[in-house]
Amino acid sequence: MLNLTKQERAVVLALSLIFAAGLIIDGMFHRFPGLYRKVCFMDAEIRPAKIDINKAASKDLEQIPYLGATLTRRILEERNRRGGFTDLRQLRNIPGIGEGKFKTIAAYVTITKEK
Repeated sequence: MLNLTKQERAVVLALSLIFAAGLIIDGMFHRFPGLYRKVCFMDAEIRPAKIDINKAASKDLEQIPYLGATLTRRILEERNRRGGFTDLRQLRNIPGIGEGKFKTIAAYVTITKEK
């Protein structure tokens, strides 16, 4: 075992507790995406520009939180089938996109109306 002084053990314990708390908080934010928006007052300042769902490439869509390769593929297939989305609520018709995931996705995407 390491020969640590009482003060060194206290520092190691404090750092371990801080690390564990960070893991728990990060896990809560991933499990409950709405919690992050309620807690983080700087969210609007750090959120990237919204992605146009009708023009975005696969790699762009995969940058959206909780939108992996499978849902990205389904979105692109639905977009191609429809000829594009006219309303964000149409994403709800895609298998795997429930109300919670839709709210998360909707915060990061937009639809540009063609003139």
